[in-house]
Amino acid sequence: KEFGEELCRQSIFAEMKKKFSQAECAAEEPRVLCIIQDTTNSKTVNDKTGLSISS
Repeated sequence: KEFGEELCRQSIFAEMKKKFSQAECAAEEPRVLCIIQDTTNSKTVNDKTGLSISS
């Protein structure tokens, strides 16, 4: 039982480490993420306006 709990703790700790490293990567490249979001947002806006114009 104790061994299983230790394994569980280790896996949770590993997941936390992964999330922290991912957060660091995201913090290093905020501009890239913003650009991607802007392009997707403008695409959806264009699609919506295109639909409203056609209808």
